[in-house]
Amino acid sequence: MLYQELVQPVEEFLPQEATELVTIIPDHILYKIPFSVLMDSDGKYFIENHTLASSPSCYSLDLLRKRKRDAESSRGKPLLIGNPTNDLPGAGKEAKEVQKIIGGELLSQKGADIETVKKRMQTAKIVHFSCHGTQSVAKGEHPEFSGGLILAGHRYMCAEDIPTMNAALCCMGACETGKGIVRYEGVMGLGRTFLSQGCDSVIATHWAISDEITVGMMKHFYSELSKGKDKARALREAMLSVIKQKPQDWGAFFLSGLSDPITEDVKTTSSTKRKLFTKSTQTTSSKKQKTSLASSSSNN
Repeated sequence: MLYQELVQPVEEFLPQEATELVTIIPDHILYKIPFSVLMDSDGKYFIENHTLASSPSCYSLDLLRKRKRDAESSRGKPLLIGNPTNDLPGAGKEAKEVQKIIGGELLSQKGADIETVKKRMQTAKIVHFSCHGTQSVAKGEHPEFSGGLILAGHRYMCAEDIPTMNAALCCMGACETGKGIVRYEGVMGLGRTFLSQGCDSVIATHWAISDEITVGMMKHFYSELSKGKDKARALREAMLSVIKQKPQDWGAFFLSGLSDPITEDVKTTSSTKRKLFTKSTQTTSSKKQKTSLASSSSNN
């Protein structure tokens, strides 16, 4: 079994607390493995015992941290894209539920045309897509960067369409957004492009997802995020909330990049202080991403 091959040999080095972060830096074909659903000898999924995130490389993590320090203060309000093709009622509901939690601008149906979305994405703090996605499309001079999000008019937003951004998170509640050709330091596709274009973190999917299950998961994810939990812990809680469902329904999601909590600048009469989406004054001192699981394939 994959757990016994990939995780068991390094179990003694993993944190004891389930809320401590394990950053997975895969190699080659291991980028395609949904680590969250790997099952140990006791019948527990990896995500039940550990909080997981991934990264293309240690170097990429270092670059993301440095870039975040320079960019964080100028981020705008969240942007949500919901059911732009008007044939996914669950996606429309999902976007509205997320907007209730984090606020921001919601673009739906004809309002979510590719030009408007690209323009709004450039300054958004969070970009959330609730729409169709596919891996079997590419365009432009770099077809190896495959994958697309389907917006109004059934137009594809592919890697070459993603503008320069300044976002803490891009969450893609869409099918197959984490798939693509595996090359040096990761999968060539939407997720990698969002990271390189200015996102601190990306949530993507390994395969097609359930419209119905995703609504509840995303609502739970953003609720946890708004309480001050970091992105990896919030995603883990969202997965645990539906873990009794088939792993095909929740195991597709994974976080790549930084797992830090999302904060925003709020002006006060005395000073500018950090505050979360809600009125909670909790400050989360997230443990540094110190634990890395570097796996290598014997078939390189």
